[in-house]
Amino acid sequence: MSFRDLDRAHRNRRYELVPQFEQYDANELFLRPYVTFVSRPGLDNPVFHTDRLGYRLSDSGQGTVDSDRWPDLGGGIVLGGSFVFGVGASGDGATLPSRLAHRSGVPYLNLGIYAGNSLQELVAAVPFLAHATSVVICSGINNVFASLQSLGHNEVYGPLFFEGALATLGRTPIVDLAAAVAEPGRGIPDQRAADTAGQVLPSTDTGDHLAARMTAALDRQLRDLRIIAGAARPDARVLFCLQPFADPVLRTPTRPERELFDLARERQGPWLTARDHVAANWDAYADRMAAGCAELGVDFVDLAARRFTGWSFYDRVHMTDHGYQQAADIIWERLCSTS
Repeated sequence: MSFRDLDRAHRNRRYELVPQFEQYDANELFLRPYVTFVSRPGLDNPVFHTDRLGYRLSDSGQGTVDSDRWPDLGGGIVLGGSFVFGVGASGDGATLPSRLAHRSGVPYLNLGIYAGNSLQELVAAVPFLAHATSVVICSGINNVFASLQSLGHNEVYGPLFFEGALATLGRTPIVDLAAAVAEPGRGIPDQRAADTAGQVLPSTDTGDHLAARMTAALDRQLRDLRIIAGAARPDARVLFCLQPFADPVLRTPTRPERELFDLARERQGPWLTARDHVAANWDAYADRMAAGCAELGVDFVDLAARRFTGWSFYDRVHMTDHGYQQAADIIWERLCSTS
């Protein structure tokens, strides 16, 4: 069986087990000012919906929450990547921000950015920080994997996903790119340029090199968290939640989790070294993140995968409705203890 046939077979079986993943897998990212990329604005499908900025709608006791309505409603914001966006959730009402809104009684704005890093999370928060009564950051994994797979194009601000595509776009003046999109037959002028000067290429080492990249990821996470905490209103509660990483070495999978993990295994060839390194060092990373938050005076909770019971995960990062509900319960308990 060819890799393409194997991939198709895996996807079909995955969609049998989790039908909503067909919609999530089809979710393309679009360039947007400042945050680099978000989900398609105004998306409307049977599983999830996005507002005019590309952020996912969330539910609350006060009704649907989006980036336009939230400032009038007030409440909290939740920052993060696809975990906060709610990949795997059966609907907008089953995501972490929606579950948290119903636990707390106040709206929570979902600012999750698919494949976003901590700097993108910071930028997403900027228009809303002055109004948020609580700021919940559920993050960590994207910074780590972006750092481990970085092409070295963005070491100053921090590695991010789609570095190769963005570097290609960066070789052409922006007005020419816009013209090429507006007039498809026109084509893009040839702007090839040397792009490898000083480039740090990914390494297959499993030792000091990968450890250094994980440390750099943590440093950037704390850098951006420091800015968020400093910009939040004085009476706001700021909580950093290290999102769960459900590798089987960290949590024994349930039967359906195991089947889904096995389906994904043969499609993860290039990621295996990085994935295994992260799994082996994730608990130590959590301890270091907790210590960093303590130095910043930011409350911390570790959403360790072993804390979740039953069928909670669809893969190592994304959760079932049951999983997101448990995460919301843990976070709400922590917020109550620090209020």
